[in-house]
Amino acid sequence: MSILNNDEIPVGLSMAFAENLRAMERFSNMDEQEKAQVLQQARQASSKQEMRSIVAEIGEMK
Repeated sequence: MSILNNDEIPVGLSMAFAENLRAMERFSNMDEQEKAQVLQQARQASSKQEMRSIVAEIGEMK
């Protein structure tokens, strides 16, 4: 089962992806292990700014 097909994505991460479509696209193209790493980071984020920073980093990846 894909991570994107269940309720494992934190709400804050979903909201940050909605503001950064490039990052959302790159996340959707990651393999399951990479997605799991992002989700772990997102769950440990302690602020909205930290979550946005995680997403911005994904959006800037090449």
